[in-house]
Formats: sequence, C-alpha cells, structure tokens
Amino acid sequence: MRNLVNVCSACFADEALQEFIRENSDACECSYCGQFSGSPIAVDIREVGAYMAECLGQEYDAAAKWLPHESSEGGFQGDHFDTYDLLTEEIELDLPNDRRGTLLSDLVDAIGNQDWCPADPFGPGTILQAQLSWDRFAEIVIHERRYFFHQVGLSEASEASPPAKTLEKIYEFGEDTGLVRTLPVRTSFVRVRGDKQGVVLSGPDALGPPSRVQARSEGRMNPAGVVVMYVSDSVETASAETAGREDSGNRFFGVFETLRGITLFDLSELPSIPSLFARVPDHLSYWPRQAALFLRSVIPQMSKPVSPDDRVHLEYIPTQVVAEFLRHRQSQYRELDGIAYRSAVQKSGVSYVLFAERQNIVGTTLSEEESRRGSDVWLRLVDEGSLPMP
Repeated sequence: MRNLVNVCSACFADEALQEFIRENSDACECSYCGQFSGSPIAVDIREVGAYMAECLGQEYDAAAKWLPHESSEGGFQGDHFDTYDLLTEEIELDLPNDRRGTLLSDLVDAIGNQDWCPADPFGPGTILQAQLSWDRFAEIVIHERRYFFHQVGLSEASEASPPAKTLEKIYEFGEDTGLVRTLPVRTSFVRVRGDKQGVVLSGPDALGPPSRVQARSEGRMNPAGVVVMYVSDSVETASAETAGREDSGNRFFGVFETLRGITLFDLSELPSIPSLFARVPDHLSYWPRQAALFLRSVIPQMSKPVSPDDRVHLEYIPTQVVAEFLRHRQSQYRELDGIAYRSAVQKSGVSYVLFAERQNIVGTTLSEEESRRGSDVWLRLVDEGSLPMP
C-alpha cells in the first residue's frame, strides 16, 4: 500500500466511520476524492484500517482460530470469507466515492487480508443468544418456577442467560439507551371500556382501573388480582385495542390526565441498531450494538395482541413477570409508573400499562382498605363519552 495516503469522512457512508475520521483528522487533503481544506479533514488510511479491524473483532475472528482446515475438502470447513468479501458481501460497506476500487483495495491491505469467520461460529451468535435467553426465561417461568426463578441458574455450557440476568439486561439496556423517560404533567391517556348490560359507564370508578376485588381477569402485563390500567394515546388506538373483548353492548371512553410527571419504560420506539463501527461510550460496560440487538429480539413479545377471553393464558406469564420486575425495580429514577409499547392492532398508535390503582385517581370512591394504601394521586378524569357501535 502507498505511504502517506489519507482518507476523509466523505468517502464513507457509515456515520460511525465518518465520526472516527472527523475526530482523528490530521491531514488537509483526501487522497481518494481530492477534497482539500485549510483545516484537517482526513486521516491516514492505516489508522482507519486498524480501527475497523478492532471493531470487526467484536463479531468476527480469524477463521484459523475456530474452523477446521481440510486441504482435500477445499480449505476451512464452515462459513468464512476473506477481508474483501467480508467488507463487500457480509458487511456491505458503502464507499460512495470509490469508483475505481482504490479505497477498498487499500482498506483490505490496512485491515489485513486474512480469512474471517463469525466469532464463536459454533455458538448461538449475539442475536440468537438473546433469543435463547428469552426463550429459556419463558420456559422457566411458565413450566418450572414462577415465584422463585431468581434462584435458577444455568450450566456453564448453556448459551442462554439465567432468568434473573435476563430481566436485568432488559432494564439495564433500556435505561442506558434512553428508554426510561419522564412524561410531563398534563399528559393524557385514553381508556375504553364496554358494558353488556346496557349500563352507561361514567366517572373515574367506572372508566378507571378495577378495584383489587374486581381484578379477576389477566392481561399480557398483569396476572389476575394485580391491578394495572391499560390505556392508549388516542380514542382510535384504545378502541382498536379493546375491540372484540366486550363486543356486545355499548362502549365508553375516558380521558385521563397526569397531575405530575410520570416515568415510563418506553418500548414504543426502540433504538436503532448501531453500526458495527460505532464506538463504545465511556459510561457503558458493554457494546451498545449488542444491547439494541437484544432489545429488538425480546421486546416485541410485549406488544402481541391479547386474546379476548377469560381463560388462563400461559404465554402471558413471561411478560407479566417482566412488567412486575419493572414495576418494582429501583433505579436512579423514581419507581416506574408504567410501560409504553407500540400497539399491535393500530400500527401508528401507542398503548400503555400504567401502574395505577384507584387510590391514584382523583374522584374515585375508595374502600377503607384502598384508602389506607397510600395517597399518591397522579391521575384525573378530564373527559368522557360513548363510542358508536361497531
């Protein structure tokens, strides 16, 4: 490779590589696109190659380290690729100004032209490991231990994380990627309820959450007996979420408004998967790309549609346990007030499970037992009405 060859950020489409070059530029001219500036805009191609090789090592490794080699069978036995194929076919590196292939050729030389394979090619990989951890967690809490699962460990040979660690991952990843968010005072939510007896539902008692005695049905985020409040961001979303559950009789809506800021674990907008070449922020002890992959593999379980019947749904148990864990998990913030998630039936809508009971709502009629359970009032009914028959 030529000496003193520099490349600028404009020669890469990957934003993480652009950022690396901007932060380390010490040359005023790009050897590839010819861009020139009075201030540094480019960096030695060898430095870029060394950084890329370090990042590639997060997911790839030397094939000679992992794969058996049989000359009579054509070489390495298993998926492998040289550096050129790794960049062009596996990663699909976009070099917008490299019309003659010079930059690509120099990058191959700078990284080192060797045979690569996925790191630990006989293991599950980052995405599958996350899914295995969720699947094993679900198996344990459904069929083995529902109440003392924190004591369950896995053998050293297992490819999944223990269930307690899986829950910690969900929370830690979410907190570090900005999913623990505070909504301001006067944020509004909509709750829809139906009545089969021809009764008009009105007021916070009828339109709000049930009492503990009345909480006999389960949902994806709560077992029977545990009170939560399912709401949505609009009448349309709330109506779509509840369609078919109480499909005979009239349906009514209530708009509830917050009286203080509330803290949610927001799964409605998952973080994008960072580039393979993204730096690890100083405050993180793990690679953010793995965090995003983990979230995207397990969180969709939480927004699956709920069946409109009263039978016990074993498939709800894992997300019920996750919701309970989040509800009582202490963090640098106050305790969570709820979970937001993308509606499964109204694609543009967002739904919520709020950890609110009757004593948290202005104007509810409380029993003596309920009135003794605290006085954190943070919701009030501000509007109500009926919905047209479907």
